[in-house]
Amino acid sequence: YYKISYTHVESLKYFLLKHYELNDEFLDQEMLDLISKWKVTKPNKTTAYIERKESLRPLSEYELKNLIGCMTKEYKEGSMTMNDYLLVMLMIYSGRRPMQIAQLKRKDLYVKKNGNYLNIPRLKQGDSFRTEFSELCIGDNLFNSLSELKSVVKVFVQSEVGDILTEEELNNLPLFIDPYFFNSTYKLDELYENNFFNLHMSSKRITRRVQAVCKRVSKDKNKKINSRQLRVTLATRLALKGYGLGTIAKALDHSNLKSVLSYAKNNEEFSFRIDQAINDSVSPYIASFSKKSDDITLGLVDDLIIIKELTKELIAGYTKQGEFEILTDFSSILECKINKIVELLNWEGMNNELL
Repeated sequence: YYKISYTHVESLKYFLLKHYELNDEFLDQEMLDLISKWKVTKPNKTTAYIERKESLRPLSEYELKNLIGCMTKEYKEGSMTMNDYLLVMLMIYSGRRPMQIAQLKRKDLYVKKNGNYLNIPRLKQGDSFRTEFSELCIGDNLFNSLSELKSVVKVFVQSEVGDILTEEELNNLPLFIDPYFFNSTYKLDELYENNFFNLHMSSKRITRRVQAVCKRVSKDKNKKINSRQLRVTLATRLALKGYGLGTIAKALDHSNLKSVLSYAKNNEEFSFRIDQAINDSVSPYIASFSKKSDDITLGLVDDLIIIKELTKELIAGYTKQGEFEILTDFSSILECKINKIVELLNWEGMNNELL
């Protein structure tokens, strides 16, 4: 706690010293001398900044291929467990958070006419356990591996408790089970509690397993790869392939675009892709300013007014509060800028006519 919250210790030190100045009855001289000698070691800000920036950096194409290749090799050789292998592979493929992976149940993996699906619980602030879901279509290889894990979980639990669970109860078992639950003396009612909640692998344990696996197969043993990096990597790969922010938000299961844009703050590649998209959309208008004003003024005014009207129509079609607020703010700024430009162009046009 001291290492993490050194500012609290420092604040406490100066609070006590100041309190002594105002009321010397509070501390005796011996205690005052002790407090005065406190030395609070502060972390290196430069090192902390570098570590934070590194933890938010997307993996390069080489790093990602090496990670997947090394994991697959170890898994096939039997030196990596199915649980560890599929935890990391699913997080790479889906970009979901550890807490979402932790909540998965056997029944969330199924086949439909148009493909294989994983029904992943959404994380909504204030909501309880497994109340909202989003379907994720997955490839055959990942589906087959998860189906094998699904069968292993069923056999494992039945070997521990016997054939006492119904088919419905078996389907409600976690997809990623906490094997340590059975290591200690457990009560049967704890197994059933909250729809087998205690049997689910915790998000903290998943985070630790992901970090341990990535560190083990990494060529650089000092490098730490975390679950957030895997999310940023997926977002960046989608952005570089030309997908829009809405698609990326859906892929990462974000409820609004603000969360997606936050990745750009620490991600040069992602920022470049967003800037490029904006530049592509406004370049025709930028190019038009290189022409003579007499030729483009009228057309530019019409185009700007059309943009303003289309933006209003776009906002009217949105029902999600988060996206609606973002678009409303954007529209207000856009409308203000357009009105100023239109006024300026009209004013220049009037002056040209007078001349």
